[in-house]
Amino acid sequence: MCYKHSFLVLIISFGLSFLLTPIFIKIANRFKLVDTPNARKLHEKPTPTLGGIVIFIAFSVAILFALAFNQDFCNSLGMNLPGLLIGSLALVIFGVLHDTRDMPASVKLFGQIMVALIVFLSGIRVESITNPFGGEIILYYPLSLLVTIIWVVALINAINLIDGLDGLAAGITIIGSTVLLVIALFKNDIVSSLLCLALIGSCLGFLRYNFYPARIFMGDAGSMFLGLVLGVISIQGINKMAITVALLIPITVLAIPIYDTILSIFRRFLSNRDIFKPDREHIHYRLLNMGVTHKHVVLLLYFIGVYFGIMAFLFILIPIEFAFILLVLLAMGVFMGIKAIGFVERRLKSIRQHNES
Repeated sequence: MCYKHSFLVLIISFGLSFLLTPIFIKIANRFKLVDTPNARKLHEKPTPTLGGIVIFIAFSVAILFALAFNQDFCNSLGMNLPGLLIGSLALVIFGVLHDTRDMPASVKLFGQIMVALIVFLSGIRVESITNPFGGEIILYYPLSLLVTIIWVVALINAINLIDGLDGLAAGITIIGSTVLLVIALFKNDIVSSLLCLALIGSCLGFLRYNFYPARIFMGDAGSMFLGLVLGVISIQGINKMAITVALLIPITVLAIPIYDTILSIFRRFLSNRDIFKPDREHIHYRLLNMGVTHKHVVLLLYFIGVYFGIMAFLFILIPIEFAFILLVLLAMGVFMGIKAIGFVERRLKSIRQHNES
């Protein structure tokens, strides 16, 4: 891989994101495209919501640069790139409409599925899995379509749901993309490497204005776009290594948003609530309710993301049977962490009730 071109992809995406964000802050304020505070949201004043457009532009321009000047990247992703960019553009437009018009969750899910279908039809898909007993299992069209759509939609929603605090989704994406970049370089995966670099740069430039206290939000347009690109990168990894390891890596790297998404679905289902209706019971809200400051919650989740990222890298260094053992230990750690948060919440609630009485 040409490291000069790789460095330029990072610089272009970072520079565009950093320079365009203030411009879009002014545009959003000028046309009142802002997120208005309410009982569920934490910000206290209307905040621009066009950050997702900035991230998309910075990412797309950097990728087009890589396509023009890196022949290996062009040969590997050239035929699939239109689907990725068209799907991304459609998702960003759909996200902006949702941010400004507050569409029903069912419509939002339908749009995500359609975008995942565009990505699949462009050739970015899960086509086979590794048989643990040897050989490969080919996923024929219907099953390949189903697996690809479920995987892409799951990651879109994982990042979308974690985007509840200033700088959280962008920071978690940077951490996850950096880990995936290291693994891609380790595997000499040019496509995934350049996609990761473009994503890291576009999020880094945006984070300067999105970290607490945020001057602009990425909105659903940005968080869903980040989830889509992470889904595409992970599919590239699936096509480069054993399916078992390839799936374990993004699941571990994005353990926080994925676990939080699963927990949210079960919590709402068991309480007979709409599973798509937002609430303030996500892990970051629970930490805030315990008295942890906004900035410290974000930094804590960054730290946990780095920890899981290091664990994810181990999956490519150890035998697959030990990888499953490591995954079980990590899952147990997450479970115990959530239980510990619940215990502290109950104790604090008991203390508050005692003080009030």
